[in-house]
Amino acid sequence: EFKQYQVPYTQEALHFVGLKISDVKVDKMVTFFDHFDFDAFNTVYFSKEELKSSPHGYKVRQPRLNLKPFTVTIDIKSDVATNA
Repeated sequence: EFKQYQVPYTQEALHFVGLKISDVKVDKMVTFFDHFDFDAFNTVYFSKEELKSSPHGYKVRQPRLNLKPFTVTIDIKSDVATNA
């Protein structure tokens, strides 16, 4: 919902005088599913009687999309030395 209210960047906001990006290289991106376990005890409703029996909790395993580390290399030529 937040993104609906974001204003797109303008050319003037993104333009940086004296800077030129000459090349961008990205390593091969490899995605995979990783199993993630979490405690779902607080997502289950228990009556007072059920809580007295002290359940040990509920573990849920779900696959999550993960990404192997990768490198992005950007070649930049700048005519001025300044902070950006």
